[in-house]
Amino acid sequence: MFHKMPESRQVLVFLALLILLSSLALLVPGRPAGLYMLAPALTTLLMLLVVTRDGRRAQGWRALGFRQWRGHVPSLLVALLLPLVVVSAGYLLLPALGVSGLNPPEGGMTTVLKMILALVPAATVSALMEEVGWRGYLLPRLARFGSVTAGLTLGLVWAAWHLPVMLAGSYHAGEPLDASLLLFALTIVAFGFIANELRMRTLSLWPVALLHGAHNAAWHVLRDLPASKVWAVNLVAGEKGLVTLALYGLVAVLVVVVPGTWTASRRSPTERVRPAGVPG
Repeated sequence: MFHKMPESRQVLVFLALLILLSSLALLVPGRPAGLYMLAPALTTLLMLLVVTRDGRRAQGWRALGFRQWRGHVPSLLVALLLPLVVVSAGYLLLPALGVSGLNPPEGGMTTVLKMILALVPAATVSALMEEVGWRGYLLPRLARFGSVTAGLTLGLVWAAWHLPVMLAGSYHAGEPLDASLLLFALTIVAFGFIANELRMRTLSLWPVALLHGAHNAAWHVLRDLPASKVWAVNLVAGEKGLVTLALYGLVAVLVVVVPGTWTASRRSPTERVRPAGVPG
């Protein structure tokens, strides 16, 4: 029935379903963040199985990027190491800036690194529940509008989607809801451009999920290192930190302006990752 639905309409229906499912998750007693984070994956399933019915064909599932993983070792290494460097930089600068000392566990930073790497697999699986919606389903349908437009649109949608669960106190609990939310949104947009580049270069969702998972793992471990909990800690480091924003922002700018990257090209990436049944 909806098999020939234009890509732009698919995006609108996806966003409507996402808002509905996310809102329902917020009504669950206790407002668990984990349930909220499943909304993009559940929305993708509804789109494929009920709305467009692209899930009736193998091509509909392949277009999400699950099968294309071989030969992407360099991209996987970038996806793992970039967040570790970026997130660590902010926290390691705290003592030098006089903001806070650090209290690493026994074994020092070697133990911290081991803790992060041990958390990466679970964090990657968790991130996959989001990324199957953002860059598995939405990005290929937004890409025809141009890489910068697609990146800004998806980044702003992703940032806005986090806001309700933050206001509900289920995410970044205990942190002030102030102007730092703007830094958080800008960081997400910058991070999104990097994730988009990995997705469109490799046609695979695995480097993106690893990038997202490595970021989450690094933040969850490193946020416990500062000896002081003063407000300036979150201003410098972490997901709302200026250092994190600056470094991700720098990489995002390079992705946009360096010739040869997907975002700098003029060809339509949807021709490379076209969903099943969507007319060209």
